[in-house]
Amino acid sequence: MAPSGWVEGFKLISRDEHRHVAYGTWFLREKALDPALRQHVAELIPLASAVLVPVDADPENYEILDYSMQETNAFAFNALNRRLKVIGVDLASLAAPAA
Repeated sequence: MAPSGWVEGFKLISRDEHRHVAYGTWFLREKALDPALRQHVAELIPLASAVLVPVDADPENYEILDYSMQETNAFAFNALNRRLKVIGVDLASLAAPAA
């Protein structure tokens, strides 16, 4: 039995997205040592972390799906750190002053 059009379309989209991600990863690896990229990532981290705070919540103490603010932040920053390591950037090095 041949796959349905939906399944085939989903496979093609998945393959295309994989190429986009692979190119983006390659590009960022090439730029990982660029101080401007590192500075830009460091500037974006506080903005990115703000999306974790629910709109009507106390930004100092909130829960998302019964997970504490600390658990949510730990999960998010561990995931971010893994992704940055793929391109050769250590999250801790972004907080450290440039030598």
